[in-house]
Amino acid sequence: MVDAMPLAGAGLAQHRDWTRAARALLSGCVDLRDGGQRLALLEQVCRGLGDALYPDFLTLLAHVGEHGDAQACGVVAATLLEGLRTGRVPSGRRHAWGAGPGGAWRSLGPLEYLCAARDRAGQSASIGQTGESDLSGEARFQREGAALLRLVDADGDARRLYIERLRALADDPLEGGLSRQAREGLRLMAVAWAEGQAPDVVCQRYLGALAGAGGSGLSALAARRW
Repeated sequence: MVDAMPLAGAGLAQHRDWTRAARALLSGCVDLRDGGQRLALLEQVCRGLGDALYPDFLTLLAHVGEHGDAQACGVVAATLLEGLRTGRVPSGRRHAWGAGPGGAWRSLGPLEYLCAARDRAGQSASIGQTGESDLSGEARFQREGAALLRLVDADGDARRLYIERLRALADDPLEGGLSRQAREGLRLMAVAWAEGQAPDVVCQRYLGALAGAGGSGLSALAARRW
């Protein structure tokens, strides 16, 4: 197994040399010809960073999607495809929607995690999730979301299965990691993505769903006159 430690832990967290980290990740994936081993490498990197630094893992993937060539993106996308097929998409844990610090947790993959972070930033500043401020900015959501979409687009089967994944999350009212407006946003993203819309347009569909929801979240319920 390729050593994933140069990609994880204090080194990446402190220095955030994304180009170097992306090259190391790609080198490891290329050296491992088996899809299962490549997926294990991604999982090892993800575990090494931990839940608190899962946003760094997303930035690493987005850097490949933004700066990598077709071959580089294809290798990583094919690895994510293995995770989609086997139910092992490298994921980060977040508190379930509306849960307190000691409440239930949910695991979310790259795109839906990024979407949930953007949604919660607009709902309440009191959640205090570690890494929330790093992902919640609209400009960063647009940039990293579009880069992740480009990355997955590099493999047709990965694209198809991720669209199905977003649709399934959108249709599941019991998915505790996402609010109602976030699930509607994922549904609109899946539709736009399946239509072949550009990545930035797909991201705008999600932001539009949040903007359209306005004050329909928990804060609005609390303020409603009965």
